[in-house]
Amino acid sequence: MMNLTDCGDYLYNGVCSKKNWVSESILQDTDSGLYQVRANPETASMDVIGFTPGTRDQVQVTYASHCCNTEVEVIGVDGQGNVGKCLINMDCKVSGSMLSINQGH
Repeated sequence: MMNLTDCGDYLYNGVCSKKNWVSESILQDTDSGLYQVRANPETASMDVIGFTPGTRDQVQVTYASHCCNTEVEVIGVDGQGNVGKCLINMDCKVSGSMLSINQGH
């Protein structure tokens, strides 16, 4: 996961809507394949690159929101029904980190 903006200074005093954040995640299932990718809360600001049901390749998920909404859960489901979840919280600055969700048994 790479968080490209932090909301630390924009959470208070009614200014949260004045700044946006973006997070990129990589999901992959090399065993039974990835069959579903979603986010909670759902937003029109979610882009998924490289996903077709059953893919065993990396899938890039980009999620964007304003700082009034500081959390998102990125969810992947594989062909065996296993569920992988990653909670992203933009309350504080995180940069340069990478997280891969590898699903399977």
